[in-house]
Amino acid sequence: MNEKIIIGRGTKYPLNGILSLPDNCSSKVSAVVLVHGSGPADMDESIGANKPFRDIAEALSAKGIAVLRYDKRTKIYGKQMLKESPGDVTVESETIEDALLAVKLLKNDGRIDPDKVYILGHSLGGMLARVLTRRAANSRV
Repeated sequence: MNEKIIIGRGTKYPLNGILSLPDNCSSKVSAVVLVHGSGPADMDESIGANKPFRDIAEALSAKGIAVLRYDKRTKIYGKQMLKESPGDVTVESETIEDALLAVKLLKNDGRIDPDKVYILGHSLGGMLARVLTRRAANSRV
């Protein structure tokens, strides 16, 4: 089951996303946040006809794990961000802030076990996964 969600609702840069849930979500489930690689990307991390994040979400949700994927901030707001303040487009503003908002959203979802929220990244997102995991654990996310 796929559910449309918004990452960062009420912030300057709200992002569309999809929460893929297992069909039988009768108890709290583990969840994964998918974090993009470098450059602007949609929620499926589309590369031509390939949609690796969609494929990962479908496979994991079929195994009982919820998966959250969302459009990357620079895909939706890149031109706006560069126009407003080019020096402020950093890995923090492009990737980390939204990934932490995604973790927070999952931890506050009653269907998700807040102690079993994980981060899985591709390319740059993979490098940042360790940083994100530490930041999420040390904050009140």
